[in-house]
Amino acid sequence: MLESNTCGARPKTTSEALCHYWHPVARSTEVADKPVKAKLLDQPLVLWRSNGRVAVFYDLCIHRGTPLSLGWLDNGELVCAYHGWRYGTDGSCTRIPSLPPDRAIPAKARANSFKAEERYGLIWVCLAEPRVDIPEFPPEFYDPAFNWGPFSTDGLWKANAARMLENLADYSHFPFVHPGTLGDPDNPECEPITIESLDGGFLYDIP
Repeated sequence: MLESNTCGARPKTTSEALCHYWHPVARSTEVADKPVKAKLLDQPLVLWRSNGRVAVFYDLCIHRGTPLSLGWLDNGELVCAYHGWRYGTDGSCTRIPSLPPDRAIPAKARANSFKAEERYGLIWVCLAEPRVDIPEFPPEFYDPAFNWGPFSTDGLWKANAARMLENLADYSHFPFVHPGTLGDPDNPECEPITIESLDGGFLYDIP
């Protein structure tokens, strides 16, 4: 069951608050000459590129509910695999092959599109009106001598984003999971930390 609201047509389990923030959903290099499936906040998306610009739709053709990710790209438009409906980057339907030439395309024949931006080699999506800009990456990101460690690989984290962030913020596990490198099992007590508020986040140093 789908509902329409500030985040568009989406599962009712989607977080209303998180819809207003930017989330990376794919690498820029992954979206080239064919539609690409993605998922954000339980919402199925299709990512595609037209003349260098990335568009993001709810992965559903408004006609018969076929996933648009099963389709293909033709002359800068996304074509549905079921009945050949064509969509422009703004979500409007540009052609219905079965419709006689003297019939206008209904205004409601359009895909549900979302805001998308490319930055830092990633494709970012916001499902509603953004409340803040895409987070700024630190200057080290632009330094080729800086090693991002496990984040520079193509490895897959078998955990959701909340669990991953929790792991990075929880330094009390260091003595037991990373003994001899990040922690000492003979000295597991955590030192106090100071949290500094920043615009759109916070910063702290682990002793």
